[in-house]
Amino acid sequence: MHATGSRGESQDTALCLSGGVDSTLLLQTLSELDLLKRLELFTFSGFAERPCQDSLTARKTAEYFNKTITQVSLPDKISVGYLQNLYKRPSYYCSDPSLIYFDLLAKNMADSNISVALTGDGGDEL
Repeated sequence: MHATGSRGESQDTALCLSGGVDSTLLLQTLSELDLLKRLELFTFSGFAERPCQDSLTARKTAEYFNKTITQVSLPDKISVGYLQNLYKRPSYYCSDPSLIYFDLLAKNMADSNISVALTGDGGDEL
């Protein structure tokens, strides 16, 4: 958290907000540290024509904190080559389908010049 506070006024920090407990707790903590003004929010919305429940909850959470949220949709078609390349990247075997939406979120964040991304992913395991 201190790393995000020492970056000046540039808007290069994002939170992957799922609307779940972990990412919402991170958002609340950033709010208490008065770091929301330069924080961008991103969520994975599923398919464009049929958003997933998590993205609806994330949008309501963002509204509660008076923040806009960028919703990233799954493309209509994902090539086999994209999936093969994506799952070859980790240095260990990984069959976690969340790699797809984290990759899509990361690409959208990079396009928005985000250099620090926070997520609550894995918080349930602590």
